[in-house]
Amino acid sequence: MSDPKQQATSEPQPGTEATSVSSRQQTHVKPPPTLAWIQSRVHDIYSAAKHLPPDSKSVTISKSAYTELYTAIFDYLVFDKQSSAHLKGEDLYRGLEREIRIYCSDIRHVFSSKETQENDKDENAAERLLTAYVVQYERFLSLTNLVRNILGFVKRHWIKRELDEKRKDVYTIEDLHRKLWKEETLQIQKDEPLSQELQALTAAATVLRGKAGGKTAEEKDQVEGVVKSLSSLGLSIDGHLEAT
Repeated sequence: MSDPKQQATSEPQPGTEATSVSSRQQTHVKPPPTLAWIQSRVHDIYSAAKHLPPDSKSVTISKSAYTELYTAIFDYLVFDKQSSAHLKGEDLYRGLEREIRIYCSDIRHVFSSKETQENDKDENAAERLLTAYVVQYERFLSLTNLVRNILGFVKRHWIKRELDEKRKDVYTIEDLHRKLWKEETLQIQKDEPLSQELQALTAAATVLRGKAGGKTAEEKDQVEGVVKSLSSLGLSIDGHLEAT
């Protein structure tokens, strides 16, 4: 991954030159390879995020890779005349949905391992669990922001139109990430709001809050980080556990 200074934080305007993978003429004549390339690059971003160093919270790509992918998406939606814009947007969105779901499902194993959950009275295990969760969730936020910017053209056009038409299975890129984190990482379902994963976080936070002799500043930050992350998902720890 690139230096954090190269993290993509704004959307470049699509240029006039073709990407190195598929020219606009090629996209017009034969769009499937362009779609396959886009999907493979999006897959690479999520895959790389899963293999960052344990304490790394920032997901970045180089400026050239960012621009190339953004432009390929623009070309695919604008210059492919063989299928409707609706179908093309749907393809990109569903491909993204699959990648997020796989990513979140894989991350769940970090919190369901015996090492972190076998004894919720073990202060070290509680600290490991909360530390792992906070790092992974902050990394996920960074990943969400990066992908939201890369898919800016899809967001402004296809997603906006689908939301305006009240599609029930389409969400903003941010909401899609939050939804799938809840469903896959925390295993939160509408008919089962308190999952084993959420209970494990609750138990770990309770252990640190009840630690004899008080809490260190780092432990307070861990509990606060978990509470804030769950709040951003519309959840709480036991409905009453405070961050302080």
